[in-house]
Amino acid sequence: MTDDQAITDLQLRMFRPDLHDLPAIDLPAGYALRHYRPGDEAGLTETLQDAFAEPSMAIEWAVLNNNGFMPARSWLIERDDGQIVASASMLLDPNCLSAHLEGAAFLHWVAARKSEVGKRLGYWVCLAVLHRMVLEGYRAAGLGTDDNRFPAIKTYLNLGFAPRLVADNQRDRWRKIFENLGMAEEADRRFGPLLAGPLYEF
Repeated sequence: MTDDQAITDLQLRMFRPDLHDLPAIDLPAGYALRHYRPGDEAGLTETLQDAFAEPSMAIEWAVLNNNGFMPARSWLIERDDGQIVASASMLLDPNCLSAHLEGAAFLHWVAARKSEVGKRLGYWVCLAVLHRMVLEGYRAAGLGTDDNRFPAIKTYLNLGFAPRLVADNQRDRWRKIFENLGMAEEADRRFGPLLAGPLYEF
């Protein structure tokens, strides 16, 4: 892959510049929020595989071996039947948005099972991670996502994240995403100057 191809194919980035005034967590009845613990490997793997439609997904490289992993930074939502149905983690990856230079941590491997659509579990598990970032003294949050992850992107927007452009082609990519989400006019009001503005430099 050439350097130009690498830039073109860059994963989409999003950024929340502050973590002030986070709302309280209010899970629906029948669900509990807790940290990852040994023995969760099979349930978490199944959740990741379901959410990403990737049967080869393995938590060893997706979660456990990432920089900054700690059980206290990895949140799960468990249904009252004991099944893990959503997850998200806080990582400290210096390659992600140069987060270490901005007092930011990285929201990573957000997943919710398709059977739980409509219950906002992705929102609540991400919010738990953001509260953990505040507890550890981080001031901002970044994440990476893909163009076709429309429900996840909508969740991130509802959590106060905004696009962070790192390549020119991402301007059109974001506009197409907003069209698919049915929020082109709203996005133009909220993010028009950002999408027309300068690129973020790592």
